[in-house]
Amino acid sequence: MNCFICPLTKKTLVDPVVAADGYTYEKHAIEAYLASGKTTSPITGNELPDKTLIPNKTLRSLILSNSVKKLEELQQKYLEIKAANIVVLDPSKETPEVLKLLLQIENILKQYKEGAINVEECLKGLEGFIDLLPEDDELLQEFTLLCFWTQNYAKAGKALNMLSKHPLFNVIKPLLDVYLKAQSNKAEAQKIYDSLCKAKEDNLFRVRDIKYKAIALNGLGRNQEALTHFNAYEVFVPFDTSVYVLFKAKTLRDMGMSKELNMLQTDYFIKYGNFKELANIK
Repeated sequence: MNCFICPLTKKTLVDPVVAADGYTYEKHAIEAYLASGKTTSPITGNELPDKTLIPNKTLRSLILSNSVKKLEELQQKYLEIKAANIVVLDPSKETPEVLKLLLQIENILKQYKEGAINVEECLKGLEGFIDLLPEDDELLQEFTLLCFWTQNYAKAGKALNMLSKHPLFNVIKPLLDVYLKAQSNKAEAQKIYDSLCKAKEDNLFRVRDIKYKAIALNGLGRNQEALTHFNAYEVFVPFDTSVYVLFKAKTLRDMGMSKELNMLQTDYFIKYGNFKELANIK
């Protein structure tokens, strides 16, 4: 089965979601299928345990970031990423139990963004899932960013160490170390950043690293460069709804770009719903 084609529409996925049978579908198509009263999997014919639908963020980002390329190139990219052991929301690995855990994580983040729980409650809730889903890089990144946003650096350590062991995420820790060091010694942090960039000259930063470069640059006070990196990242991943957006908002605020900050907040609200802490950045 082609992982980029919806089994129902037979077209390239635009808004992929994972159903309780572990397979990925186009959101509107599977919603219409379930709304019609059907209770079995479109693929296996087996009874669905529930009607849960979870956004397949990794696959969606992969498709969007390569939308200008041929489908054959997308397929090759997907295979390369799987070979590198990135945990893509792979239907063959997603049991109903894992799906329920992912749904609980989504719900915790949703409650935090809507202001139903505070950031400490959110961190406590997410921390409980790290050992259950140790290879879920999105969970680890979200948890780490929240820790850095709240300056809870000690709590971030475990997640950062887990990310740093992954070959495609090992640069996140040194970049966030730059941000941390910059809080006490910007000159020393600048040396660490320059050394890191020099070491990476022959091994370019990957797309996912760009937002962490932006965060590091914000910590160094190099906000114009930080903003350039945030914008560059969003060219490749235009639908990243993670808490990293707080750091972009902070960068705009630090630069006195109130109009652009207001546009960012409004755009996020229209696309993804309320994010109370983002709305409070002035």
